[in-house]
Amino acid sequence: MSENEKDIELPKTCPECGKPLQRRTGKYGDFLGCTGYPECKYTFNIPEYSKVNCPKCGKKLQIRQGKYGKFLGCSGYPDCRFTFNPEFDEREDIFCPECGKVLQVKMSEHGKFVGCSGYPECKFTFDLRKKDRT
Repeated sequence: MSENEKDIELPKTCPECGKPLQRRTGKYGDFLGCTGYPECKYTFNIPEYSKVNCPKCGKKLQIRQGKYGKFLGCSGYPDCRFTFNPEFDEREDIFCPECGKVLQVKMSEHGKFVGCSGYPECKFTFDLRKKDRT
């Protein structure tokens, strides 16, 4: 069980057919799938939480997959609709959980990532790139 899964209660049985759910990995990350597949196609996406809090309501931001790639969205949705997509958004209100300085979109040889503006004193980074699952 990952650190992210401690924050949420994962279902153990399929709400549609009652069979056990099994962890699986797909192109968009980990999910729970019904062991009754292909007759039952129920799935449950396992939310991936960041260490960063929502600047509007203070709840944890979740890593989500959207039409334009990964982004951060408030775990308080639909009450709080805050989102942050580092590919498109330039924000000054998302702060480093380690030192409190503003997080920025940065570039490395591997692509874009979110990092602390306090670098090199603070080395906090947050990767939203697709991870190879081999």
